[in-house]
Amino acid sequence: MRYEDFEIEVRSIGKNRYEARVMKSPRGGRIGEKFIPPFSAGQLPSVLSAMQLRVRTSSLANREMVWEDEEGEPMPSIEVEELGRKLFQSLFPEKVEARFRESLAIVRERGGDRKDWGLRLRVTFDQKEDFALLATLPWELMHEPEGFINRCRITPVVRSLNVREPAVPAVVDAPLRVLLIPSNPRDLDRLGTERELKLVEKALAQNPEIETVTKRRLGLSELRRTLLDGGIHIVHFMGHGGLPENGRDEFLLYFEDEDGFSLPVKSMQLAEYLQEIPGLRLVVLNSCWSGAFPRRHGQDPFKSVAAALISRGTVPAVVAMQFPISDKAAIAFSSAFYSRLASGDPVSAAATEGRLAIPELGQGCPEWVTPVVYLAGKDDGFEIRSSSVPVAPRPTRNTSPLRLAVVSFHDAYMADAEPPDDVLDLTTFFEGPRGRYIQKASLWRDEVYPRLHEFLRRHARERRPLILDFSAHATLAFAAGYCLEAKSGLDVTMLQRRLDGVYAWKAEAGPARPGILWQEEPEVVLDPEKDAVALAVSATHPVLTDVEIYLRKSRKAGRIIPMTLHPKPSATGVEDGLHALQLAQDLSLRIKARTPEQRRKPLHLFASAPNALLFFLGQLGRGFGEIQLYEHDFDARGKPGAYMPSLRLPVRSVD
Repeated sequence: MRYEDFEIEVRSIGKNRYEARVMKSPRGGRIGEKFIPPFSAGQLPSVLSAMQLRVRTSSLANREMVWEDEEGEPMPSIEVEELGRKLFQSLFPEKVEARFRESLAIVRERGGDRKDWGLRLRVTFDQKEDFALLATLPWELMHEPEGFINRCRITPVVRSLNVREPAVPAVVDAPLRVLLIPSNPRDLDRLGTERELKLVEKALAQNPEIETVTKRRLGLSELRRTLLDGGIHIVHFMGHGGLPENGRDEFLLYFEDEDGFSLPVKSMQLAEYLQEIPGLRLVVLNSCWSGAFPRRHGQDPFKSVAAALISRGTVPAVVAMQFPISDKAAIAFSSAFYSRLASGDPVSAAATEGRLAIPELGQGCPEWVTPVVYLAGKDDGFEIRSSSVPVAPRPTRNTSPLRLAVVSFHDAYMADAEPPDDVLDLTTFFEGPRGRYIQKASLWRDEVYPRLHEFLRRHARERRPLILDFSAHATLAFAAGYCLEAKSGLDVTMLQRRLDGVYAWKAEAGPARPGILWQEEPEVVLDPEKDAVALAVSATHPVLTDVEIYLRKSRKAGRIIPMTLHPKPSATGVEDGLHALQLAQDLSLRIKARTPEQRRKPLHLFASAPNALLFFLGQLGRGFGEIQLYEHDFDARGKPGAYMPSLRLPVRSVD
């Protein structure tokens, strides 16, 4: 399965007022709508008590160490489907639901008969908000007319917190190593951890590229040493979980000490010992309450075990339990989850299969909603770089070109007669004639570039030849090249519009073009005390005069390097893809020739050039240092120096 995110962030917009905001979707464009919680703060404890009552009375939840002292009067029963419908209706008001349906149609079309594309529903909470009451709701139970969303592998439900994404490699060198920690202290109720251990080992043995390591009676110091020395990618804990006997402030897991007795470990303590472990990709906590949030208003939500791990940037993914879970259900979930993980499913899809294994036990309870997935990263799959161990051959890679379009102008048209396979529509962020003007400058960084980056990187992972059609701002052409840098080895063709037609320009090596590429021009010194340098690229139109006027007013750079096409700028002056590539390479050499002092300052890039040339230059851009791009104000009616800052690269949160 390959997933695209439909991310909904719940945030407050005033006292007791909330908004459900779509942050990301295949359909594109952010929207927000008033969010009405399905239950009041006074009703919530009773609803949760009723939910737990359904779990407890239908099976022996013997992985739970301490039961909570519940607030409010517990309801005698609750209809699971009714609760799921209330949750769905609350999180999906009219506009949000429409965007969800449109996005779901897009990914289903991409999956086709293979059904290998999915829409991952990501419910996000901001760590700066007091969201304890909202986060405790079992969003995994959402129910629409077609059934429970989370029991369909095309639409898994995961949770996210607005925290930094852990830096983990995209590819894991074989073997993928899984640390199994069965904890069955002699002073607590006995669990079936040995049976779970055998079933997990059997499930993972399907894939010869996966290796298991089992550690019993593991204290925190030894756990830390094992993780640092053992190249561990997944940690799986199986045992008791609960709350301290004397309060409700922090959740616990019960490890075993060296004598086999219980060793209570607090959530934040565990997070400290698991942080900054190279290559750690996933933590699975198969114990009661490991995925639950505190339920009192104002409590620190990161006292949850799973949330503590995510909030510290410890790991990109955590699977945990938000309610008590029976031993049988915990074992059934683990066996199915790891069987699918070994077969190549990402965590989201594997968790769905684990949930579906629980109702087969015939317990008649909604324990399938207990497992919860937390994601800090964008990708929850495991790509294993093969070792010498023979493995089943992968399916033949599709080598047909993938046609992609990026649109930011309102009156855009596609240059290619053949319709694109996918379109990134950014027009919602632009306004004015033709949609030339960004609605707010910060949107370049916060919305436009992250969407472009995700769109291109996602399709680049297929390693198919790419044909790019840009009806978009020059900034986006450069930024696209920056995303798909030259070292990626991708086969990229740019569709270049000219007055005499549309051409396919490719960055192919060839014999050097004879003659001069750029005119010989002296630098323009504006302020010898300033180290920052501007590059004025005139390929289709002269820009030096306007750039000089702008910089004399703004004082952002001390000198200008003029680069004017030889013999003169014109709409057809760049002849073909090879010419554009050689021009970009020559520009790159000039940029890198700046003095060390100049390279410590941002490069201010002004360009009137074909999108293909800017794309090729962007592919070389990661060697330029910090870059500030600009857009020309074409509607300024001849006003000199009409430039507007656009995007500054790199964008730290993405690159």
